[in-house]
Amino acid sequence: MNYDTIIVELLAKVKILEKRINKMEKRLIQEGVFDEDDAFDDDWDIEISESMPESKKEKKITTEAIRFHINRMIESARNDGKSSIVIVARDVHNGLNLKRSYPMVCNAMRHCMKHGDVVIHSTESGYSSTLEIKYYT
Repeated sequence: MNYDTIIVELLAKVKILEKRINKMEKRLIQEGVFDEDDAFDDDWDIEISESMPESKKEKKITTEAIRFHINRMIESARNDGKSSIVIVARDVHNGLNLKRSYPMVCNAMRHCMKHGDVVIHSTESGYSSTLEIKYYT
């Protein structure tokens, strides 16, 4: 059983549900059923992270988690009807709020490549923030 694929598929379904909720929420606001203060928001995850003990906040990210994030980006592009997506190491690094983790990000990006995917830009070291890969969905 390929758990990564299952997780990516589930996350894609969650994203679809989130879009549907946003549409419903906007319609309810327009119809006057909701006012904007009653609307669903993403503050709950901020509240959880603020109340989380420091020891939990400082966990290091794994290459597997970075690969998961990249695969989620590819899956999202596929769901949006795109035939490909260009991902830059800097965007992944910043998107995950990492510090000095470009080697892990670059390795994860290479591991996510499938037949036909193309490295658009790399440096001599291969571990730069400017590593750019085109993934076909």
